[in-house]
Amino acid sequence: MLYEMEQQINALTQEFASEIKHFEMLLSKKKEFKDKQINFVVQFYPRIIVCNPLSMKLAELIEVYDQLIATLKLLRLAGCFETDQTYFTHMKQKQKLTNQSLSRIISG
Repeated sequence: MLYEMEQQINALTQEFASEIKHFEMLLSKKKEFKDKQINFVVQFYPRIIVCNPLSMKLAELIEVYDQLIATLKLLRLAGCFETDQTYFTHMKQKQKLTNQSLSRIISG
């Protein structure tokens, strides 16, 4: 059961990481970001004690999710979404996917 939880977390983390790379490629095509590297800087480092590998995977997922949300916000600022509604819909989809996945993992 723990193995399945870890696999689900890994899959979601990889999906988000892949999307981040895709979105960063889109941003690099914008003249404002041409030939510039985009770096994600974590602003908050919570102090938590991690006792098992699954907790480490969850922490990694949260970090990648945070990076995805920050990248989506940057896309919006760069004018990559046709409308604000498109942006908000995309954000809600990511939040819903994350919540559903975590709910499945928790309820096992």
